[in-house]
Amino acid sequence: MRLNWVLGGQEKPAARADVLRHRLGGRRTAPETTVIDQLRAHRPEFFGTGFACLWHEVMHGDSEWSPAERQLLAATVSKVNGSMVCLLAHQSAATRELGPGLVTAALRDPGTAPITPPLAAALRFVAKLAGEKADVQGTDAGTIMAWGRSADAVRDLAYLCAVVTTINRITDALDLKGPFTVV
Repeated sequence: MRLNWVLGGQEKPAARADVLRHRLGGRRTAPETTVIDQLRAHRPEFFGTGFACLWHEVMHGDSEWSPAERQLLAATVSKVNGSMVCLLAHQSAATRELGPGLVTAALRDPGTAPITPPLAAALRFVAKLAGEKADVQGTDAGTIMAWGRSADAVRDLAYLCAVVTTINRITDALDLKGPFTVV
């Protein structure tokens, strides 16, 4: 994902924003809602289309991490943050794509899970970044890059961790309840 449009103060391209606005504001086929939907309903001035676009870019934009891997990464961040509602939503989304055995094993111990070494390193990285001490060092990023991932991939992990942590905190503070779907 490349968030230059956010960091550089540029406006989000209209075509994608319109598609996302329609997708989030349009009729849903399932009765479940996303956390973003509930937050938008609660405080639209804070969680309007802008935040929804940011969330979509982090979770589905261009990245070296697949959307399924990002759901697993988000589940890991939510687990570290103790946000059970978000953990269950992201775990469910990751399970649909990756399978229950792999997701359970990766959440339990990335080092022994049947996943690629870069993903295991990424899971450890976001867990460390989301932790209370956040004692992240250059060697943590270096481990991911040593497995062939770029500095952009590491930056994507930092964005994901920041956005998921924000949603975890607000979801818990507002006592939002599931079940949620994850988009």
